[in-house]
Amino acid sequence: MRNPLAAAVAIAGGVLILVDMFSPSAWLAPVAGWLLEAALVLGAGALLLGALHLVRRHSQRLAAGEPQSGYSALLLSALLITFGTGVLLPQGAQLDWIFGYLLAPLQGSMVALMCFVLVSALYRIGRLRQSGARGIVLGALLILLLQVLATVPLAPILPQLRDWLQQVLVMASARAMLLGAALGAAVAGLRVLTAVDQPYTQD
Repeated sequence: MRNPLAAAVAIAGGVLILVDMFSPSAWLAPVAGWLLEAALVLGAGALLLGALHLVRRHSQRLAAGEPQSGYSALLLSALLITFGTGVLLPQGAQLDWIFGYLLAPLQGSMVALMCFVLVSALYRIGRLRQSGARGIVLGALLILLLQVLATVPLAPILPQLRDWLQQVLVMASARAMLLGAALGAAVAGLRVLTAVDQPYTQD
């Protein structure tokens, strides 16, 4: 470990915030609040450094004339336009237009692409000659079929069954995914803090 003091401070701060979330106390709440504010400031600084690194990297690609440098030009143009609009016209309708007609459709497109990724994943899982894999595929197909049949007036219980699946099974799966992502982020952060992983250093 190159800097054990920094790792110890970061881990202690995270533990204090975690303890305050589960057992709030009068003396710990101000300390946890200050640590959260400091983390937000550091996160904003890291975001700014990341944006500067992005601009520098793609500017180098444009200057070197690398293949597919047109994407770099498009990215830099969009970044500069969005950043300039946010700085010069923070309360104007132009920024709302950018978010409403550019960023929101892009997010929707990403979500739509996830459907094809999930279908491909289901196909790959279905090719595995295992009973559990077949159960996953059959369950997914059953839920999709139920979603379609619930829109047709065949039986009054179908919409109720669809709502139950969405409120119980789907929400439970979503919470499990969020919990797994949180645990994965915590483990990755600990590995970086303890110098087990050094993604931004070169020995």
